[in-house]
Amino acid sequence: MRQSLAARLTVPLTLSAGLIIALGLLVDYRLSRAGIIEQLEDSARSSLANARSLIDGMAEGVETPVRVLADLAARNPADAGRLELALEALVEGNRHIFGAALAVNPELVADPAGYAPFVFRRGERIARTTLAGGPEPYWERDWFRAATQAGEPLWVEPYYDAGGGEVLMTTFSVPVFDATEPGRRFLGVITADIALAEFRRYLTGVDLGEHGFGFVLSGDGTILGAPRAELAVRPVASVLEPLDGRRWGALLGQAADGEPVAAPVRCPGFEADCTVQLRRIEPTGWFIGAVYSEAEVLKPLRDYETRVITVGVAMLVLIVLTATFVTRRLVAPIQALARASGAIARGHLGVELPRVRSDDEIGQLVRAFDAMRRDLGDYIDDLAVATASRSRLEGELAAARDIQLSMLPQRGSATLRQGQVALWAAVRPARSVGGDLYSFHLQGDKLLFAVGDVSDKGVPAALFMARAISLIQQWEVQPGAVPPAIALHQLNAVLLEDNDNCMFLTLCLGVLDTRTLDLEIALAGHAPPLCIDERGAEPLAIAGGPALGLNPDARFQGQSMRLAPGERLALYTDGLDEAFNPAGAMLGSEALAQIFAERAPEPPPLAGEGAIAAVDAFADGTPQADDMTLMIIDARPRGERAGTRLAAEPGLAAAGLGWLQAQPLLAVLGEDCARDLTVALEELLTNLEKYAELPSGSEAGITLEVRRDEAVLTLRDPGQPFNPLEEARRARLGVPSERAEIGGLGLHLLSGLTDEQHYSRDQAENVLTLVRYRDLFHDGHRQWN
Repeated sequence: MRQSLAARLTVPLTLSAGLIIALGLLVDYRLSRAGIIEQLEDSARSSLANARSLIDGMAEGVETPVRVLADLAARNPADAGRLELALEALVEGNRHIFGAALAVNPELVADPAGYAPFVFRRGERIARTTLAGGPEPYWERDWFRAATQAGEPLWVEPYYDAGGGEVLMTTFSVPVFDATEPGRRFLGVITADIALAEFRRYLTGVDLGEHGFGFVLSGDGTILGAPRAELAVRPVASVLEPLDGRRWGALLGQAADGEPVAAPVRCPGFEADCTVQLRRIEPTGWFIGAVYSEAEVLKPLRDYETRVITVGVAMLVLIVLTATFVTRRLVAPIQALARASGAIARGHLGVELPRVRSDDEIGQLVRAFDAMRRDLGDYIDDLAVATASRSRLEGELAAARDIQLSMLPQRGSATLRQGQVALWAAVRPARSVGGDLYSFHLQGDKLLFAVGDVSDKGVPAALFMARAISLIQQWEVQPGAVPPAIALHQLNAVLLEDNDNCMFLTLCLGVLDTRTLDLEIALAGHAPPLCIDERGAEPLAIAGGPALGLNPDARFQGQSMRLAPGERLALYTDGLDEAFNPAGAMLGSEALAQIFAERAPEPPPLAGEGAIAAVDAFADGTPQADDMTLMIIDARPRGERAGTRLAAEPGLAAAGLGWLQAQPLLAVLGEDCARDLTVALEELLTNLEKYAELPSGSEAGITLEVRRDEAVLTLRDPGQPFNPLEEARRARLGVPSERAEIGGLGLHLLSGLTDEQHYSRDQAENVLTLVRYRDLFHDGHRQWN
């Protein structure tokens, strides 16, 4: 669909503006997103660092007094009352401590339940109880057993303190050893407890979005504190699932080595991907972490971008409207000029052009176009006169070409089969008409042939050629074959008459006996023919005379020889060996001989067409100044033959097919070739039996001859003279079935099945010869009629 100029201006402007707006929004989004994520990560790191510092301070504030109290107990093991007062003061003086206990080694007290006073907070007051006598002995609890086994202070994994403070807590346990006696007698454990709810106070200040939060982990990955109380004392792996294939053990190990950890996890509580950051808290062995959703944090940015895109689309619509209005105003005169130019192109030179008063580029264009319109009218008038004259000349040249080709056998592309001889010839003028010629004629068993080249090109050469070909064809039909040397002398004398332009003709004349292969040949200024066999291609050693039409005293010599079966003659004009390529190099006679030698195994039509194609390939599109004419004459070697004569009676077709299919020669041809010949013979015999009206008691002859490159099927009948290749009706192909004629397809069938078809009348019999190339040479069933 054709676009107007306004559309071609508006669309690129709109697309450019839209692209600029889109790129701007994309850059803004990318930069804003990167800034927000960087700010989020910095905020998370800062919040974690602040919370870690507070929790670290809290832990140190708990550990230090407990260690002091344990040292006091080690130095004064007998002063239990004073130690209980110290426990009370410890809890009362440190708001982070929920409770403290003095658990004595049960082996050192007489009471089987042991001795373990526990001081803890109950609301705003300090309460006291004992851990001895409970359902589980205190010395079997983790906080006692772990400290006893470790022999050094440690933080215990979180637990619910049943029978004590009745809260979730974690405990700092310090083992006490007697410092007054040698041997480090174990006295018991002094503990300080921190309620897990205490951790939430330090994590509430971490702002990581609606669903983001901070958390504290114990050394084995248990959640000590989080803003949501239901998460406490749960393994972190049950709350946060890593998405990159790593396990929490590896993440905790990496953080324990002091490396900052960041990993993608599945967000708890809603379907999204989150990021977790993790740091270690020294020296407790705990970890503090933060989890947040980038998508959640970036939601305000996306909302902002949506608003910006909406505004951008509105701006783009305004740009489109503005650009459309402006461009239409600008291009209106150009559109009117385009309509006027279309009318002028259709021949309406009087069309009115748009009126413009401005002196800008559009005004200058309209005035220049108007001047061109006037000049064009004058030019068309002159061109009409010149075209009429040229049309007459081209018509005359076309008629001259038709006349010239009609003077050549088979209109410039010919084939002939006679006995052991096969002939192919073609001419290709360099211009509409040319001066090259060929001719041949059968006079009994004698084949008279000629190939010539007239000097000059174009119409003068064509006229001289017409005169020469008529004289040659008179020689060919004289009773008795006039020797070529004598014929050249006679032609020279006639062409000298009225030859004021000094034109001349180079010519090769020959007479070949198709039975004995005896050859008599003479040259008049022409290149000697090439003799081609399996050894290569060499020119015949012939003493030639001068060109015809120049010298009245010219003498010509003939030469006789005999062709051997399998030899080939190639007669050509200088348009072939003097062909030039784009570099200006000439092909030359040696290269042309090599081309013919390479095609020696091919049948004459294929060899001739292939040689011309090779010359064209060398020329590579370069226009040639000389006409090209080529004639190939083969002395065909005798092949294996089989023949029969069949009675011309009902059943002729069946008998002929039966004979052919029984021939051993048919089997050596290959499946395709044998099938094609069988179908072709069936078509011929069927028509012969139905329509030929052969005399009663007469016979039809069938011959099959097989050579290396071809199979020749010949059918002879004694009917009335009839050339089916020229006189039989041919149906038009491609006609719809409802308008198609009945019959007339036989010739198309024969042309498709065989490569050559020839007709002759010999000894009162019609002779139809079909040639099918062997599969090595068969190329699309080409025909040469």
